[in-house]
Amino acid sequence: MSTSKSLRLALMVLAALLVAAPAPALAQPDEPVLYYDVPAGGSVTLLDIARTTLGSAQRWVDIAAINPDLVRADGKPVSANDRLPANAVILLPRGARSDDPAVETRSKAPSSPPITAVDPPETTVLGMPVVVASSVGGGALLLVAGGATWFLVARKRRKPKSVVAPVSASDPKPRLLLDRALRHLVVSGTPLPQIYGAVVGPDRVSLRLTPPQPQVAHPWRTREEGAVWEAPTWQLDPTTPNVPPPFPLLVSVGTIGGEWTAVNLGRAPGLVAFTGEADDAVKAAGVLLEQVAVDPGVVITVIGRLPKTRIAPGRVRVAQSVGELLGGGRQERNPDVTGMLDRGRLPGRNQPARLLVLVNGPVPVADLERLAALASSPDPTSAVLVIGDVPTAAWRFGVAPDGALDVGVLGLELDSAATSEV
Repeated sequence: MSTSKSLRLALMVLAALLVAAPAPALAQPDEPVLYYDVPAGGSVTLLDIARTTLGSAQRWVDIAAINPDLVRADGKPVSANDRLPANAVILLPRGARSDDPAVETRSKAPSSPPITAVDPPETTVLGMPVVVASSVGGGALLLVAGGATWFLVARKRRKPKSVVAPVSASDPKPRLLLDRALRHLVVSGTPLPQIYGAVVGPDRVSLRLTPPQPQVAHPWRTREEGAVWEAPTWQLDPTTPNVPPPFPLLVSVGTIGGEWTAVNLGRAPGLVAFTGEADDAVKAAGVLLEQVAVDPGVVITVIGRLPKTRIAPGRVRVAQSVGELLGGGRQERNPDVTGMLDRGRLPGRNQPARLLVLVNGPVPVADLERLAALASSPDPTSAVLVIGDVPTAAWRFGVAPDGALDVGVLGLELDSAATSEV
């Protein structure tokens, strides 16, 4: 068979396939497109939109990728926790839910009106009818255009403008930045907020409060009616005041959207239970103990078996019972919490010690009540962690086999865990 005949046969087969095959990949003219209209007066972030329309806050990256023109007032791309401007229209990815009141369904622009066909003169191209040759050429153009579009979309999704390099949950730099910012709050004279969590990004420090506190000092600003405090990192004082850290039980638990995240164990209004397999829970709790142990002002006591950690020998006290820790035997139902704290005073200091207790073994219910009273005391510098679930736990942290923590009870959805980096 000659070369020209072989080429002609191959082109005819390709044309037949293109003509016969349906084209589901092409969007229909009336295919609906979903948009999110940011309401006026709200505090909506990309995390909020992704959570309500895509089912996962971590999919904020997909929304940012298809909205490259969404920037802040300083020209930088909008990050995960930035509050979006009122009345902004955000394009949503395919598969987004449309039952949210802020989601609007629109149709793509209608296709051009049909053109009346005119019978062309009988002619051929490469020995093929014009219709077949046009199909072949059009198919080739579609393949080229589709390949180029796929390349551009894939490159944009691979590196969207609004995504910053994620930090490690064990990176010490965010912790030092947060510690410095909190110490400056102490010396500023501003009433110290009740912090239960903190997020440190490349350009900001964010504090999560309960109850909300609307009164702030420069450079801090409030969001969500005082439930969130934020300050740009470049406006924070680079010096470190010579005062004790106000929240010694603030520990790193992972990252959210690549940003370093911590929770304040001292803010728990009772026991903190670590659920999951016992070995996984003990390992995760041990990682948090290591973080707290760097502050010599915190007295750490383990009731039961001492977990395997990298803490220096002698740094952690070991008690075989709650009575050995708190003194006395069975006490009244509402024990004197102040007295318990007095027993832990540090030598040479006229203030109660900061206490972290880990229960790694069975204890009577009455002793758990005494520990719960200690954890729920007005002093936010004491916390009690319990391995295993207990009915009276105020917070429950689920621990996965890889060490990942589920701290959803605090409204924090982690995408990586500090307790797995050991």
